Amino acid sequence: MRLLIIILLAMTLSVSLAGAASVPTSEAEKLHEAEQLVRLSLTERIMTNVQDNYTNQLGAVLTAQNVSAEDAAKLIEKEMQALADSEHQRLLDALVPIYRRYYTADEIHQLLSFYQT
Repeated sequence: MRLLIIILLAMTLSVSLAGAASVPTSEAEKLHEAEQLVRLSLTERIMTNVQDNYTNQLGAVLTAQNVSAEDAAKLIEKEMQALADSEHQRLLDALVPIYRRYYTADEIHQLLSFYQT
């Protein structure tokens, strides 16, 4: 029974390792993986938290000025979307080089694989 379990574990491990993507070799691929890692591990949360915070604050200010909650939400959503993409890109542009400097391509690949699960 123990031998059967060991064989099953070995087979499962070999299948999972065979299906794993390899570490990128080109600079463009390395940069792409680093950007994905930064997005998954950090900036998506930061952007969500900042947007939520400002949405709540602006909503309170607008409703205090007698703007309906529905109109305030539409206005805030429109303005936030206009800023969010460009600000998120600025954040990525600042953080990706830091990740590339302090992590190897293999470490970035492993961390990205972890965050994608």
